[in-house]
Amino acid sequence: MPTPIVPMILSGMLLQAPQSAHADPILRGSLAPDEGVTLRVPDKQPERTLRVGDPAPRLSVREWIDEGKPAPPREGFRPGTAYVLVFFTPTTRPIKPFFDSVSNLSDRFADRFVRVLGVCGAGGGAAREDLTTVLNGYPSNVRFPIAWDEGTTSRDAYLAALGDQSVPLIVVIDPQGRVAWYGPPGQTTAILNAVLSGQWDLDAARDQIEHAEDMAWMRIEIIRAQRSKDPKRMLAAGEKLGVLGARLGEGERQEMLAFADAVCGRGGVFDLRQHPELARLARELAYRAASDETTDPRVLAVLARTRFATGDKEDAAALARRSLEILGGKVPTDIDLLEELKKDFDRYSS
Repeated sequence: MPTPIVPMILSGMLLQAPQSAHADPILRGSLAPDEGVTLRVPDKQPERTLRVGDPAPRLSVREWIDEGKPAPPREGFRPGTAYVLVFFTPTTRPIKPFFDSVSNLSDRFADRFVRVLGVCGAGGGAAREDLTTVLNGYPSNVRFPIAWDEGTTSRDAYLAALGDQSVPLIVVIDPQGRVAWYGPPGQTTAILNAVLSGQWDLDAARDQIEHAEDMAWMRIEIIRAQRSKDPKRMLAAGEKLGVLGARLGEGERQEMLAFADAVCGRGGVFDLRQHPELARLARELAYRAASDETTDPRVLAVLARTRFATGDKEDAAALARRSLEILGGKVPTDIDLLEELKKDFDRYSS
């Protein structure tokens, strides 16, 4: 079975000023964003009551719009046909390229057992007249039927049930009537081809999507722990990262190194003399993500910081010296990083 394509579900809603999840940990210094940047997510991860592999809920439709397009499923989803639900609002921007993309997808699969449906409603804060205005402005760009939601029923059945997702959101329903995938626009053609050919792995898709979401929510919890300067909350988030990081892909490695640097770096907000268990966890995660044998000076610097935080000054100095030697042999040399590492080495050697 091919590996399902994993969506970045939360990438557009985590922060008003997003950071790269894989920024160099020694340069990032802290997982928490700058002061004045606000988190735009709930206090805790929403519950999922609908998951990949579950039967797709029926749409509750007050009105079908543009019925001259491929016929909408008035009687519900038909067995043997795959459906692509495109949840959006009239304020989705840029709207013309969005309509073009969805219409092209509908055209591309028109001769196969696939129906592409837009889903819109008052749940996004818009009125029916708002959608009319938008559609009148782009009559040739909309070549798919649109379901106007019965209140927020369809929105709740999908967006809320999938873990409080935001629009625009694509939901692919397989010919057996099961949720096969959900995520942002841009990957639908490849996913549909795999679904229609029988090569789509529902279990793998569910696992990968939910893992990506859980990792994103874990990172939010770490940010909140830093902002509140709550060591117990930080410890709990780090322990969860340790569980999620068991599969140890590149993303998990980077997050564990970033956590270790956030706890043990000079920009850390926690008194590790009072909370040595936090320093020990940071060291454990860093060494799961890397080892003394790495040749990346940035990673060696993080490992050195965790050694120093747990009382191993001699080992910390040795790692810092090695990172300086490696960096010094690079042409051109990163001067800012070099100065940073020199300060670390002087601190460990004093």
